[in-house]
Amino acid sequence: AFYNCSALEEVQLPDSVVEIGDGAFARCAALRHVSLPANLAEIPVGCFTRCTGLKSVDIPASVKTIGDNAFFLCEGLESVTLPDSMGKIGSFAFDGCKGLASLRLSAGLSEISDRAFYGCSSLEHVVIPDTVHSLGAYVFSGCASLRSVSIPASIEEIGCCTFDGCTALESVKLSDGLKDLPAYTFNECSSLVDVTMPQYVSTIGTRCFYLCSSLETVQL
Repeated sequence: AFYNCSALEEVQLPDSVVEIGDGAFARCAALRHVSLPANLAEIPVGCFTRCTGLKSVDIPASVKTIGDNAFFLCEGLESVTLPDSMGKIGSFAFDGCKGLASLRLSAGLSEISDRAFYGCSSLEHVVIPDTVHSLGAYVFSGCASLRSVSIPASIEEIGCCTFDGCTALESVKLSDGLKDLPAYTFNECSSLVDVTMPQYVSTIGTRCFYLCSSLETVQL
């Protein structure tokens, strides 16, 4: 609808809008702020892709899903608060959001898909709610400022390379619900000192802790 409207700076959508099309505001490079309507159920695929100037977005309590690539390469996005209605974050949703330093995940979240926060290099802390059951591949890969992450007991599955290249990550306690640690889970986490392993872990994948040059303690 507004694809590549490069001079557009602000959008306020009325509450009468209940659906937005895929890629509606993609490549609106000057867009700074968006207020989404109160009855919107989904932020669709590629909605704000490459809106490099976007600083903030008000996500209403009605939104249940963030689609794939919704905020892909929104490099200026600084903070996101997800409502408790949110159930799923799609693949590549915030991939490449280099300025994203503050993130509050919703209490009702159940799924974080592949590469959802890949390359969010300003993100320092993440608390994953205990409603989440799975983390996709590369979810936090390349989050070079990430120092701490809380993984709740509800997590039963994580994809490969979940924390690959998180060079500032110092300590992590893994969920006891995890039985498998896939390949490259903590690859190149060069600041990682301490790891508490799941109680019933049965498989540790290829190069799971490869190049973790500071690792001192693994608690089994």
